[in-house]
Amino acid sequence: MSSTDPTSSSGKKYDYDKPVTITFTAKEWFDLTRVIGELTMGDYAPDIKGWEWLQEVMGVADRQTIINLSNHIIKACN
Repeated sequence: MSSTDPTSSSGKKYDYDKPVTITFTAKEWFDLTRVIGELTMGDYAPDIKGWEWLQEVMGVADRQTIINLSNHIIKACN
């Protein structure tokens, strides 16, 4: 399994405030926002203990950060 920290494996320094451009097809955008919604708020969303595990063990961002990212993606694509 790869690390969630991009600096640990490559040794590169990243500017985390630098804007990034990603191009999606409409289907890719729809699929991405749908899966984010499902994994954060849907039937398959982890409970509080599940989110704690994801954050502590897997290094996943917290639920609200992921929801905010999804909202940002949706706003940019509408």
